[in-house]
Amino acid sequence: MYRRDETIIFLMLQTIEKIFEYSSIFKNPEEFVKDGKSFDAVMMNFIALGETVSKLSDDFKNKNSNIVCIKLWHLET
Repeated sequence: MYRRDETIIFLMLQTIEKIFEYSSIFKNPEEFVKDGKSFDAVMMNFIALGETVSKLSDDFKNKNSNIVCIKLWHLET
């Protein structure tokens, strides 16, 4: 694994933590959707996560194609 991939994975983990942090305070999906700021923040972090996946090296993506977000990225490209 390249050093750059390690940095990107670290950023991805930080983004995932934010998604959990921003969404875990809600008791149900309806409550979450009604809070526009939290909902938008989570959606933007999902977008950022997808963009970050695209920055991983092709070598890493090919060797780890079983990871869900990499599978989804391959569907988009």
